[in-house]
Amino acid sequence: ESMFDLITCDTEFIVQNDMFDFIDGCLYYNESLLYLSPSIEEFTITTERFTEIPSRYLQEEDGLKKVIIEEGITKIGNALFYDCDGLTTVVIPSTVVEIEDYPFALCDNMKDIYYNGTKDQWDSIIKKDNWKHSLINVVLHCNDGDFIINE
Repeated sequence: ESMFDLITCDTEFIVQNDMFDFIDGCLYYNESLLYLSPSIEEFTITTERFTEIPSRYLQEEDGLKKVIIEEGITKIGNALFYDCDGLTTVVIPSTVVEIEDYPFALCDNMKDIYYNGTKDQWDSIIKKDNWKHSLINVVLHCNDGDFIINE
């Protein structure tokens, strides 16, 4: 159990406090995601909070199955989805220009990455040496074809 499973959120306090937001089962503090309801299986990372996703933003969120990264995001941070056991699908926008190390580390059920651009655009993204750690037979779906990614 997380500490938020044991706390009843006072929504009036959260709404009146400029630093906290409670939106659709998610508790945010400034740019940080503090809590994601275990019932959320699909999550969209929007440009509303930032354009570069911080490291470990969604780590250990086992209930997640699909994450959509919104167009406008430019960087995927280190270990973004670290140990998200349930994660099978990620949608990456064509606006991403950099992927740091280990974004999919210990995501043993990853099957599909959908990239909203061509294979040439994908290849032009700056990727750290260990970006594909833990990816085995994952299908990269680009606008011009499908490709296999292996660690």
